[in-house]
Amino acid sequence: MKENYTETYTKVLNNFIDLSSQDITAQIAKEHGLVGLARLEICLKELNIGENAAHLIALPDFTYTRNKLRWDAGFPYGCIIKIDNPHQNFIPLEFRPNCCGVILCEIPKLEYDILALKKQFEKILDKNNKIDTNDFNKRNHFIGVYKSIDNKKLYALLHGSFKYIKNNLYTERDNKWKSKIKSMKIMNRDFLYLIDDDAKQYYLEYKNYETESSILRETIMKELFGKNIQTIFNDTHEGFKDINTILLGAYASSNPFHCPIMLSPNDNLFYVSIENSIVLYNQNEIFCSPHGGGYELLLADKFSKINTSDYLLQYPNNCKMITNNIIDMPFNYRNNAVQLWKDKYNVCQIVLELIPIINLKI
Repeated sequence: MKENYTETYTKVLNNFIDLSSQDITAQIAKEHGLVGLARLEICLKELNIGENAAHLIALPDFTYTRNKLRWDAGFPYGCIIKIDNPHQNFIPLEFRPNCCGVILCEIPKLEYDILALKKQFEKILDKNNKIDTNDFNKRNHFIGVYKSIDNKKLYALLHGSFKYIKNNLYTERDNKWKSKIKSMKIMNRDFLYLIDDDAKQYYLEYKNYETESSILRETIMKELFGKNIQTIFNDTHEGFKDINTILLGAYASSNPFHCPIMLSPNDNLFYVSIENSIVLYNQNEIFCSPHGGGYELLLADKFSKINTSDYLLQYPNNCKMITNNIIDMPFNYRNNAVQLWKDKYNVCQIVLELIPIINLKI
């Protein structure tokens, strides 16, 4: 590949819209994401799809992903990647869409016993072969029950994805994609993508699974909390808004909308209205929101980049660490995403603040 990487890296700096927390973890994710964005830009240019066509919007939960294949390919989390590509179907594969999403429901005002809910959920797992027993106990996937501040209403939230869908959308797990995948060597690493009809076929299959995920989330909630629940939100944050818009831990729409911003399971849950749009490079607008708080590295307060994979971290006591394994470092969940989105970036308003009372992570 003759493309000058340094020049491309400099160009894509202008294609990075930084609405992140800008803490040390977000800074590391930015450096890593710029490498991924440069590789994407090189591929698009080489295929004559477009030059200066890839853009990344970093949201307040912008961070690293703990999915190793995704991270190694240069994709951070808590962001939206836009590809200005109106004429040709193209999908970079290694962002690994999986239809992960959240459903939030108002539930009957009753007392819920955590052990009884656990037992009922285990029955749901036993009888539904589309739900894997580990679907809701990995990472920050869980089911939560919340009460409103005034203690008048109860709400339930489910956050997660389904293994059977990953087995079909993660192309290294499904051989039917093997002959369709294209590859380009960029920066000594294969960049994998689908193009033309193969990209369209993949996207349409994704959309079918997205619909299935939404229905299955609501089915679980009705079986847990009764048919009289009121669903107020049910959407995806890990996949596509459209074939040219990649969601990596984010919600996006062409119009104003409401969504929950989910922090740690033991933190208050905020249901917000997204009232103001983000203006993009081509003067188009997008309404968007972080879906959560994002990972935050513990204690480290400075960093420097040694190469595309190695980082030098420094701690307040002047201890230093070199690591190429950020994703396995100790972390917290941030709890300031809502305040940043509301007060610093003026994008949302808080509609409801909900207090957690029960969590299932089983």
